[in-house]
Amino acid sequence: MLLTVPVYLLSLTTWVGKVGRNWSYPGNWDTGVVPDSTTDVVIPAGTEYSPEDENSKCRDLTIDKGATMTIRRFKHTVMGDLNCSGMLVLGTTRSSTVSLIVKGDINFLEGSKAIDAIFTQISCYGNMMIAPKAEIMLSSGSFSFAGPGNSTFTNHSSFTRFSRLNSCKKTPGSFTISEACTKEFSIGQYYSNAPGCLSYNQYNGPIFLYGGISDQNDRGEGGGIMWDAGALVMINHNASINIGGKGSYLHDLYISGIHPGKVILCNDLKLMGIMAFEGVNCLDAGDKTLSIAGDWINRVGESAFSEGTSTVRFIGNEPNSFNLSSTPTEVFYNLEIDKPEGRVVIDNGAGITCQNYNWTSGGIEVVDGSFTALNLVDKGIWGDYTCSIRGRIDLNVDDRVPGSADICGKIDLRGGIMTIKTGNALSSWPGEGGSTLLISRGILFIDGKGINILAPSDRRLSYVITGGTIRTSGDLVCKNPEFNPSKGHVSLTGSENTLLDMQAGSLNHLIVSKTHSHDVCELGSDLICKEEPTLVKGRLDLKGFSVRKK
Repeated sequence: MLLTVPVYLLSLTTWVGKVGRNWSYPGNWDTGVVPDSTTDVVIPAGTEYSPEDENSKCRDLTIDKGATMTIRRFKHTVMGDLNCSGMLVLGTTRSSTVSLIVKGDINFLEGSKAIDAIFTQISCYGNMMIAPKAEIMLSSGSFSFAGPGNSTFTNHSSFTRFSRLNSCKKTPGSFTISEACTKEFSIGQYYSNAPGCLSYNQYNGPIFLYGGISDQNDRGEGGGIMWDAGALVMINHNASINIGGKGSYLHDLYISGIHPGKVILCNDLKLMGIMAFEGVNCLDAGDKTLSIAGDWINRVGESAFSEGTSTVRFIGNEPNSFNLSSTPTEVFYNLEIDKPEGRVVIDNGAGITCQNYNWTSGGIEVVDGSFTALNLVDKGIWGDYTCSIRGRIDLNVDDRVPGSADICGKIDLRGGIMTIKTGNALSSWPGEGGSTLLISRGILFIDGKGINILAPSDRRLSYVITGGTIRTSGDLVCKNPEFNPSKGHVSLTGSENTLLDMQAGSLNHLIVSKTHSHDVCELGSDLICKEEPTLVKGRLDLKGFSVRKK
């Protein structure tokens, strides 16, 4: 059997431009033949007329320095590469409809220029490189990375502008903004990732977006936006973030509008870097979840973030911190910590308040500032809490839930004040999963029904108390013979008559400091103290029991 294989002979032709601007006129080419899809084309400088094309094909297209190539309307297809050192004009009027398809690579070399009209559509199947000092102002039409395989975009020019940039590379292909980029670029209207397409960013610099960003993979199409580097800087006052693909994420996000307005969060969003607010517009989170692996930076004030009923979730293993340089407060509706080996650090006077706090893993450290949770979602005080001398932590529990005030995690009190408002709930030590208390300075205040130190069980209470004060406005009941701190103080406060029942264990130093002189603290058993109790205000009613020194 004889197989017939078609053979295409490639040819080269050069524009001479002797008879007008018409691409399709044979006399304008040095070979006297109009190029087709197998012909490499060179557009040199210095010809009498520059070419204007309306509907044609070629293989490779080279535009020399000083030369101009104009596509007036319809479609021009480059089967190979486009290499431009000169000027590329796409559409000659605002109403021009132009389609340029390049099935190979696009290279805009140093000194090249490109402009487009509003109805221009450019598709690149290969890679694209923009050299230094190139002026690529594609600020009207649409540019898409399309076709099979992978495409990479590398930018080295400060003058690069897109209007609409689209990632249309179907999996297993992908579009990548290269880490080799050395200059930032801007997108005037929107960035879009089509269904079933993958978009990556490895460039460490900023990408300025004047419109919205959209990932159309919210129905399990298998694509997504996965930006592992760089910062998306949103400039416009009214825009949206619609990233719905499963597993999609951005790196850094800056809200930097120069006019008042809102950036709407249309889907849950994951950031592998920081969340920053620098402009006069705000991020409206609605009821969505914003997951952040980096820091929270707000240089504007509380107006920069409209929390609605959203959830802000801190993730990852590196510490997160707050940088609030305008007003030192930030308010969240739902705040979640999910950091298996990390923590959120509050420093530099920052005041963080949330309506609901949900612990999943990790903890919170307050170095200089405050953390206030108006309601704890979890049943119990879970996670790690560290408070330093200039710190304050205030937790409010739902006393309608049994066990809601139990300490189930680790408290490391190095100074400052940590207040747990328990209402009618008794705070049991240890709670579910065990408890760890490290107290060297400061005050741990259980404000409510009081403290119940449980007898030893499979739940372990681990403590190291070298100073500081455990304060309660309620009862203190101890059934654990292993609870015998040799340092620090226990202070009984408040206006209610309360009970001190040390059925087991002992105290180092007891302070009775009630609100009024007639307020009473009653003993429920003998009391053993290392130091003599101190009576500041109120009465200590022994009820027939004794107070003995160790």
